Amino acid sequence: MRKTDPDVTVADVTVADGPVAVVPVAHGPFTAVTVVGGGLAGSEAAWTLARLGFDVELIEARGGEDNPADNASTPPWQSGDLAELVCSNSLKSDDPARPTGLLKRELAQLGSLLIPLAREHAVAAGTALAVDRGSFARAVTGEIAASGRIRLVRAEVTAIPEGPAILATGPLTRPALAQAIAGAIGSEGLYFYDAIAPVVEADSLDWSLAFSASRWGRDAGGVDSAGGDAGGVDSAGGDSGGEDSGGDYLNCPMNREEYEAFVEAIAAADKVTPRAFEEPRYFENCSPVELMVERGRDVLRYGPLRPIGLIDPRTGARPWAVVQLRMENRHRTAFNLVGCQTRMTYPSQERVFRLIPALREARFLRLGEVHRNTYVDAPRRLEEGLFLPGRPHTALSGLLCGVEGYVESMALGLYSALRLAARLRGVPFVEPPVTCALGALAWHIRHAPAPYMPTNVHLGLWPPLQVTGRLPKAEKRRMLAERAVADFDAWFAAGAGFPVEVPT
Repeated sequence: MRKTDPDVTVADVTVADGPVAVVPVAHGPFTAVTVVGGGLAGSEAAWTLARLGFDVELIEARGGEDNPADNASTPPWQSGDLAELVCSNSLKSDDPARPTGLLKRELAQLGSLLIPLAREHAVAAGTALAVDRGSFARAVTGEIAASGRIRLVRAEVTAIPEGPAILATGPLTRPALAQAIAGAIGSEGLYFYDAIAPVVEADSLDWSLAFSASRWGRDAGGVDSAGGDAGGVDSAGGDSGGEDSGGDYLNCPMNREEYEAFVEAIAAADKVTPRAFEEPRYFENCSPVELMVERGRDVLRYGPLRPIGLIDPRTGARPWAVVQLRMENRHRTAFNLVGCQTRMTYPSQERVFRLIPALREARFLRLGEVHRNTYVDAPRRLEEGLFLPGRPHTALSGLLCGVEGYVESMALGLYSALRLAARLRGVPFVEPPVTCALGALAWHIRHAPAPYMPTNVHLGLWPPLQVTGRLPKAEKRRMLAERAVADFDAWFAAGAGFPVEVPT
């Protein structure tokens, strides 16, 4: 048995990254939970609930006798194993000063099943943590199957379970269950395609080449060099340039020559080919910039880059084109490029978007993507703790809540399990501090401004440091990491990570 065996009643459990909480036994009226989805979030949620003393029914559609087509070859999966990685085999940076490294540390400290298994099945990948995806998935499946508290069921779920449950069915949630979720939150709150624009650090912008304004002067207070407030989202959730809002934007003007060079670079850039299970269909207001360029050289400047209603204070005239930046977080440390969702490769994105004069030295916190992804507008459609409206014992988790990335999905699985366990036992849950990786990610999912776009964990989610002046990037990262470790450790030491009564 592993050291984090869920059959243990009470035990001091340790892992390489430090101590984790004691394991209590379930008590009270609720002793069983259903987890739907055997991916990263579902596997982590099931394991965490079992460690907390609950009996868990983990339901996974793939691999059942009644659906042989799912056993091995249903795109994008290659097997019926749990926690199968379907794209890259990398869990990103293992550097403890980087966001994903910090998040891994926190998950390990909270008793994660998947992080230690990933290390056991790691392959050489420099400073990143990458795994042998086959042996990793088999190991997770074996641990779940060997647990005395988790019953693995192979079946498709077509309706929301009646009792306590966590839904972690991921971006390819099947139609019947997706329809049931839409019925619970409203169909306008469920999205089926991701259109993600890049995000840049505020202090990497050239503020002398940008100006703060909304179209036609409908300002809401201005944006200074620390960042700024913003709005500008249409009711469909798209990014068409922001003219329907009174919020301020940071505007990055381009003259004709700069715009022409930008368009030519987009046309020539390398693009990501859609995967076999993805249909390249886009909502009109979420079209990738490269698709708009294919339609004509001026489509962008009559679309999301339109300068109408804006005057460049440097020239007193309307620019040829304008890229608008909108505040990404309440701390004003990051901005997203409005309407610049793209399928360009990551290296191409950095090269192309740095052709925008104000972004020549930009540091990218997130790069753009467009892909198939079922997820909900969590900040506006879910109740506190990621619970469904009117269903206080049913939570959503993982990519379905709008996170991006393997480790982020694991984190949401563990977080959702802790939240549900606390609610079922009727005890308060103390949120992890927003200054640590898990806390910053959880806060963003609960409070992100519209339009809600999936995100991974990055420095732009953290509250800013209380320092004066601009810090070198490495120093800023080091200080944020030190604060994250100290604050998480204090929260964990206070027992907030496991808000349950430990039997004596």
